[in-house]
Amino acid sequence: MKSKLSTRGLVAALWVVLMGWAPLTFGAAPIEKAVQPQVVEPWKGPPAPRNFTLGVLTGMGIRDGSTGFSLMGNAGFKIAHEGFLPDVNDQAFIETEMGALWVSAGSAFTYSLHLRWDFERDATWTFFAMGGLGGTITGQALGSSWRLAPRFGAGAFWRLDPKFHVRFEIAADVIGTGINVEF
Repeated sequence: MKSKLSTRGLVAALWVVLMGWAPLTFGAAPIEKAVQPQVVEPWKGPPAPRNFTLGVLTGMGIRDGSTGFSLMGNAGFKIAHEGFLPDVNDQAFIETEMGALWVSAGSAFTYSLHLRWDFERDATWTFFAMGGLGGTITGQALGSSWRLAPRFGAGAFWRLDPKFHVRFEIAADVIGTGINVEF
């Protein structure tokens, strides 16, 4: 009479028995579930500790329907650590952006002073909205003008490191990307 239990089946059964009884036999602690890190619900985590940001933004600048290369520096200072919405991880910054815009007809100095409202989704992404005043100062080649107008925009920070972020921004006068450092 042939046995119905194959060698493979016997080894598997022996393995299960030994693994099940080994902790009790040798005094080892039973295997427990791995401790999972606490996951923070999106938009609900604690506010970031940063109080100051500095950065550089480059991209396509726009003035009077003409486009050109734009290079701007920005600096932001936190004015509201907890933000304005009670159940959302949001902070508010007063921010300035200044730099140059080169179009085919000449160059202009660009500037902005605005409120940047950050909404931190998680440890990687922060989205923002901004609104304030901005404008350009041009030389003779572009008509020697000084302009001031409302400025609105939106963007995102992609956190590469706790201190360094890639910045994406779209506003009426620029579509750009850059690097921000927080302090």
